[in-house]
Amino acid sequence: NCSSWKNLNESNNIIFNKINEDLIKKVESKKFYLTQFDYKDTNYRKILEELSWRHYVVFNSVLYISNFTEEDQKNIVECGVCDGLTMNFAMSFCLQKKINFKSYLYDAWSDLSVIENENLRFKYSYLDIETTKKNLAEFSNHSIYNKGFIPEVFSKSENPEKVNWLHIDLNSAEATISTLEFFYERIVNNGIILFDDYGGFEKTRVNIDNFFSDKKGHFINFPTGQGIFYKKN
Repeated sequence: NCSSWKNLNESNNIIFNKINEDLIKKVESKKFYLTQFDYKDTNYRKILEELSWRHYVVFNSVLYISNFTEEDQKNIVECGVCDGLTMNFAMSFCLQKKINFKSYLYDAWSDLSVIENENLRFKYSYLDIETTKKNLAEFSNHSIYNKGFIPEVFSKSENPEKVNWLHIDLNSAEATISTLEFFYERIVNNGIILFDDYGGFEKTRVNIDNFFSDKKGHFINFPTGQGIFYKKN
């Protein structure tokens, strides 16, 4: 039964389904604005239900680091934030579980067509950091926004010294590798690196595979197109 993952007898699944349903209601009532799906007669419930498996992986990856990393404060990082959809699930879980956390959000929040020497599939000219901040307003006390292009943004941002959870959703092989090179040594033991683009971007996949070829840990890829690396020190 494909819906069996919704098992409502399991406490964490109950939390996930509540977060998911709350988000759908926010989007339908225009309290959470998804610019990436902003077209006429958008069926937001259908879109978000189709993305449920992806968000379930996000949710459980944060659950993992909450249980198996030792730091009192969990630092969660996302590179490629867009409207804040993924971070909504990550930070909602942390609030629900009363986890002490800080989130670091990196995105250009501007038209990527100005980037030279890369054939990007998406330009994201519609993105606006103020929209993202409004979408994630309930987490404002936990969030640090770093606006700019990768890798230049890293040299002028407030960056965490230790990272428990890193999500990379950049749709760019070059930016993905730059992010890995910057953050990898900061990932703590049992920390997670979650990739959104592993299955859909061939150059990105090859670069990720090469990067982890000599690293200690375990990599899994999913039918959603995501990939997870579990780091061991």
